[in-house]
Parts: sequence; C-alpha cells; structure tokens
Amino acid sequence: MTGSELRPQLLDRFGLSVEVKTPDDLPSRIEVVRRRDEFESDTAAFITKWAKEETKLRKKITSARDRLPSLTVPDAALERAAKLCMTLGTDGLRGARFRIRDKLRRLSC
Repeated sequence: MTGSELRPQLLDRFGLSVEVKTPDDLPSRIEVVRRRDEFESDTAAFITKWAKEETKLRKKITSARDRLPSLTVPDAALERAAKLCMTLGTDGLRGARFRIRDKLRRLSC
C-alpha cells in the first residue's frame, strides 16, 4: 500500500472508486499530452473549445439522474449482486447495495 491508498476497511465504505492510470496505447498517450499542453498554454481557449462537448455530457448526466428515481432493479439482479458478494466474501451488505445502485445508474443512462 502506498501513502496515497486507503486501507481496505475504509475503501469499502465508498460506493464508487476510480482507478486512474496512464493510457497504454500510443494514440491515447499523445492525445492526453496534447490536451494538457493546450490547457496549460491557453486555459480560456481550451475551455471554450470543449464547452459544447461538456454541455452535451452535462445534459446526458442530468437526464440520467432525473430518470434514476423511477427505475427499479429486478429481483434477478438483486440475487446476482448478493451471490457475487457472498462468493467474494464481502462483510456486510454494503457491497450488494452499491452493486444495485450501480445497476440503476447504468440503466438510467
């Protein structure tokens, strides 16, 4: 465990975690470096350049969030989530609850 990682007993308290890693294909690496350089060179122009794309993404997220309360998870999905957590030996019910929330979020998108 490095100094920037959470202990496992704390990490399981989060419903979402993201692993950020360096792209492992050349075109993606080049694009990341290019965009970062554009941002550092002229932040205002970079923001303007990506504003339309960001607005589209924001609308998509908002729409999905609005649909979320009306969705239900089928019993079969609940059973799969519970079985997976039991197989993995997770302690408590938090894992199954987060799997269900994740399923709902994906359905809303």
